[in-house]
Amino acid sequence: YKVVILKRVALVSCFALLLLFNFAFAKVGILSTQEVASMIGKKGVVIINARPQEAYLKAHLPNAINLTLTSELF
Repeated sequence: YKVVILKRVALVSCFALLLLFNFAFAKVGILSTQEVASMIGKKGVVIINARPQEAYLKAHLPNAINLTLTSELF
């Protein structure tokens, strides 16, 4: 029983460390149009379009990915 608890604690600890590491290096937020325009095409920049897929398919920024709350990737 103790082994199961230790494994769970280790798993949760690893997840927490990965989450903290991600927050330490990722910049997340709402950007102005000028800021986004200056970032398009730069290495390491991911633009997420959170609109419904129909709107995304009509028009979206170059290399933007469509990710909504109902997406399989979310």
